[in-house]
Amino acid sequence: MKPLISAIIPVRNEKENISEIFLNLKPLGGDTEAIFVEGGSSDGTWDAAHSLNNHKNRYGVLFRAIHQKGKGKASAVE
Repeated sequence: MKPLISAIIPVRNEKENISEIFLNLKPLGGDTEAIFVEGGSSDGTWDAAHSLNNHKNRYGVLFRAIHQKGKGKASAVE
């Protein structure tokens, strides 16, 4: 059985980069999920990330989106 690899991607005001990550992220050595952790964006980042929630890209990477409770990158990966 392959391990599940979780890639945690903190995002804030990264709307323009969300689709690029979705299109190009390849599996990281096993079954891979990418978790966008959105932290209070003002540019529509949440909408872009959330629109990909529970979708797989062409490489089979499953994407998820969650809101960050605290502030900063350290809080995003807790």
